Amino acid sequence: MKALTKATYKGRESSWAVFALDHGYELRIGLLETDIGRVVLRRPDGYRLDRGWSIAPGGLEPDYAGRARDDLSGFALPDAEVREADGIVMLSTPGGLSARVRLDPFGVEWFRAGEDRPFLQDRPTQAYFV
Repeated sequence: MKALTKATYKGRESSWAVFALDHGYELRIGLLETDIGRVVLRRPDGYRLDRGWSIAPGGLEPDYAGRARDDLSGFALPDAEVREADGIVMLSTPGGLSARVRLDPFGVEWFRAGEDRPFLQDRPTQAYFV
């Protein structure tokens, strides 16, 4: 097993904030709605499966055939502000969800609007293994 402990912020691609991780992996974070965030980890050679069944817009079940992993159709995709400073990348929507991404050691904390403490966070060290 290999730990993914360091990241580099590569910038925005459509509605995704894209991070390069150790060992050639890529992680994408998207704010799909003001209250729905998504984290996608991509292997160096692409996805093992090109379809997913975990998330669909409007609170519906995904279609039997699944959705393409990077398909964002049907989601509101609120304008997310991205700020990078001192090894932290902050993604936020006005009045909604925010994600604070620590680049070294790599980890993500999720915040609701108006709250100072994360409601969900990765462990402080070695949060991701492959």
